[in-house]
Amino acid sequence: MEKLQLNLKISAAGIGLVQSVPSRLASVISEALDEGLKRDIAELYAGSGLTPAVENISIAVTSFDNESGKGKFRMTYVLHRQFSCSDIQTTESDYIDWEFAIDSERLRIDCTSTTPLVWSSYE
Repeated sequence: MEKLQLNLKISAAGIGLVQSVPSRLASVISEALDEGLKRDIAELYAGSGLTPAVENISIAVTSFDNESGKGKFRMTYVLHRQFSCSDIQTTESDYIDWEFAIDSERLRIDCTSTTPLVWSSYE
């Protein structure tokens, strides 16, 4: 199974916020995501004659242990595809599940996907 890796930069204030109010973790992760991630996810779906685009990324934390700084979250998004040869367009929702660990010393959140990535079937 291919896995994706994310190393999200987070401020010391963001880490403090998560440690004092764990329910804010989803917003802290969302703020750390950048436009490059949308492009990277879209590229997973790219194939010959297919132009994908990702929008509306949303984060839902499914578990978090404040003591260890580890947990899991689900990233949902909307995938738009345009098949250039037939001019057909599709839109669907998809998701990637992640495990993460907050690294307070490096001011980042290290994330590894746990959802099997099977997008090569679109090529």
